[in-house]
Amino acid sequence: MADCEEFPLLARLRTWLCPLIAFVSVLLVSGCSTMDASMFNGYLSEQEREALAREDTREVGVLYVSFDDLDSGPVMHSISGRKLAIQRRGFVRVPLLPGQYRLVSEVDTYGANGTRLSLDAGEALYFRMSPHYAGNGPRLLSESEFWLYVDGLPYDGSSRQIKLESPRSDYLPEPERQQVVACFEQQSFKACESVYDRVPLVLLEPERRQGLVALVESRRKQVASERARQAVEATLPPSVLKDKYLLELRDALARKDFEAAIPLFERLVALDAALDPDFDFFYGEALFETGRAQEAMVVTGRYVRNYGQQANFYQEALLLLNRIEASL
Repeated sequence: MADCEEFPLLARLRTWLCPLIAFVSVLLVSGCSTMDASMFNGYLSEQEREALAREDTREVGVLYVSFDDLDSGPVMHSISGRKLAIQRRGFVRVPLLPGQYRLVSEVDTYGANGTRLSLDAGEALYFRMSPHYAGNGPRLLSESEFWLYVDGLPYDGSSRQIKLESPRSDYLPEPERQQVVACFEQQSFKACESVYDRVPLVLLEPERRQGLVALVESRRKQVASERARQAVEATLPPSVLKDKYLLELRDALARKDFEAAIPLFERLVALDAALDPDFDFFYGEALFETGRAQEAMVVTGRYVRNYGQQANFYQEALLLLNRIEASL
């Protein structure tokens, strides 16, 4: 074979043609992918996958979507505009509130293609993005067809189930999603009660469910107990109610349970009955200890003004006033 020096033009062609061929080869191998490997979602462990499979999904629908090992590159799936995951192979499982959704699958060489779906409570739908119809978007399969494909995937990890990009509550319809956000930002009964009533617990992350249930159910028990108390006390005369509240108040103050004492002070005031001269001192102390310094200043000042140096707790009341003033 003749040396390239005998053909200067061939030598010059080789200087730029070889790098070009190498570059094209890289593109072909990578499928011209614009999805960097660092963007890929990881896989669940077998223990995590089994724990999710045991969850009660009777109130929701469950969507399964496969990620084919396409020569054209990784696949990105999203549901109603929210990304599920990016991967080359495996599947995602996402529980959803029953309703209408749009599943979109994006492969670099084919672009994004979607399909609309309707999901009912207790229903599971299975979709696959196949190389044979990638240009037409994800295709609905039977459960047996789906698992036959997934079980044959060439993956050696502990599980073929891919981690979701976001917490499950992010895939709720917008009104419910905003309610969940408000609940966990405010941590209040008012904000969380609608979430408890409208959003199945399986659509919240496990670590959030317990806090939501504890908050709402404890508050509802308090409300039920308060209503029962009011129903009983509505039948009692004011003199009996006064004695009842004073006994409860004495017990709360002995335990220094000022949170429990405040409602009792308020009920006694509402009775408009004659009270012990030292009532305002203890009331002011309880208000201060529960963070109500302005009210404590008014009540304690009234105690000192009304009884002066003759008050049983005159010195203590002055010290309390100094503490209140220092806190303001």
